[in-house]
Amino acid sequence: NESQKKCSRISVKICKNVKKSNVLCKKKIKKNYFNCLKNIKKRARYLKVRNKKNWEKELCYLETLLAEAKRELKKSKVSSRAASGKLVADVIPSKIVVAISINENIDRKLFKKSKLSKSKIIKKTMYEIGSKYDFYSRRVSSDGAKGLFQQISSSYNVISKRYPGARLKKNFNKGMRIERNAAKASILHLDNDLEFLLKKFKKNFSKSDIKIMRRYLVASYNCGAHRVKNAVLNHGSNWEKHLPLETRIYLKNFDEIWKVI
Repeated sequence: NESQKKCSRISVKICKNVKKSNVLCKKKIKKNYFNCLKNIKKRARYLKVRNKKNWEKELCYLETLLAEAKRELKKSKVSSRAASGKLVADVIPSKIVVAISINENIDRKLFKKSKLSKSKIIKKTMYEIGSKYDFYSRRVSSDGAKGLFQQISSSYNVISKRYPGARLKKNFNKGMRIERNAAKASILHLDNDLEFLLKKFKKNFSKSDIKIMRRYLVASYNCGAHRVKNAVLNHGSNWEKHLPLETRIYLKNFDEIWKVI
């Protein structure tokens, strides 16, 4: 009898252990399944554009990333601070954000000195951004700017507070590694700068001045809206000549990128 009881106890323990292991296995399978799904979603854009050239695929990657970020901002109904009554996703054009992303990650020394045409260097950069997105999402500059859109923690924290509805990641480092979050932060950053610039220059602008305002925004992204404001107020139409050298080069590169995309 005692031996029978021991055997039954052992069999019960074995059954319990088997059940636990089955549960753990199921959890692992679920985790792996969802991880695979994420990777499939990330790379699905390539299936849609398989017949396109490599650089066009990567441009599509950036455009899709911005579309996903805007979709989330629309879903959260994040209002623009620059244009009252409008959603931020409808105010900031995706093309500007795409061009800024390429500009932030382009090899500026190569762009300046290489014998290759500028359009080839731009296309090469686009290809690298899409094919090595993990590298660019973790990239850190010498100034401490991070991610695909090269943002700094101080401006990121300001934007997070000014646009609480966007639900940006609280941790800056994690937020920059998540591409969609970084894309949302970049859109909001531009909207925030646009609000500041419109307050200063609204009287001097009409709908026909979109090109000039676009240049103000791009320069602000690089050197700050306050510097751009001071340059315009003090030097008028010659404002670009009085920006830092890095920003002047940044604007020239932006013009070349704009032609390609």
